[in-house]
Amino acid sequence: MNKSYKSIYAESFATVLRQQHAGIGSAKAALRRFLKSVDTVGWSRREESGRIDRRALTRFATGDANIFSRREVAECETSAVSILVDLSESTDNIVSYDSIAKRCSVFRDIAVHLAKLISDVGCNVAVNGFHGSKKRDNIGLQESVTFVELKGFGESITAAAPAIASIPALVGGATPEFNSIKIAIEQVAARPEHRKVLFILTDADDFNLEAVKHLDEVAKKLGVVLVAIGCGTASIEQCFTNCARVTTASELFTSSFTKLLHSLKEAA
Repeated sequence: MNKSYKSIYAESFATVLRQQHAGIGSAKAALRRFLKSVDTVGWSRREESGRIDRRALTRFATGDANIFSRREVAECETSAVSILVDLSESTDNIVSYDSIAKRCSVFRDIAVHLAKLISDVGCNVAVNGFHGSKKRDNIGLQESVTFVELKGFGESITAAAPAIASIPALVGGATPEFNSIKIAIEQVAARPEHRKVLFILTDADDFNLEAVKHLDEVAKKLGVVLVAIGCGTASIEQCFTNCARVTTASELFTSSFTKLLHSLKEAA
């Protein structure tokens, strides 16, 4: 990507980010609870409030008010999050007859906000896109996958901003969903963090339902929490255990998304 395009897409990223959808704050809080754990790391003594420290009662007899102790807690980075974006040709279609927005534009907006929110809560996030080809021969269905790295683990949001914002310009090809999702699951499963999460942004167009359902189960066995966000078709709900269907980015950051994250936290 040359310098002029980088500056254009960096501004596009900033424009999307300025769209502060209602519910962003609560979604961020829900993501923090879902992705971060709070560990007890010890006791802080000589406090003026908290639990009475029996070992300090002798000091109390001499008039010392610092006789309380409190648990010290710390947030620990425990999650690696991968966002996988469907870049197949069908995502260039409009969301619905009631909307002129393209599915790929909705995915860009969601990816921008979701990546920023995850980064803001202190978790490591990667963003990848996929498209490719599918053909059936005498062996069976053959898939060829093209992966596009939009943000790597450890890369800053600022550095990755132009690539993430360019999502609508990268659309083309078929949807090799099985191998793409399989690769993404394996990649995040190999991360050293305690919790692994894969968000999939897709219209689920022409998906092999049984194959994707199988991958949903594979993810569970590998300890990967798989969350699908669908736009454009209703089949997303037939493929994935944990999913949300939206027509705009605003719809994602609502109470339903917060409830979904809460239910996943409770099940963990």
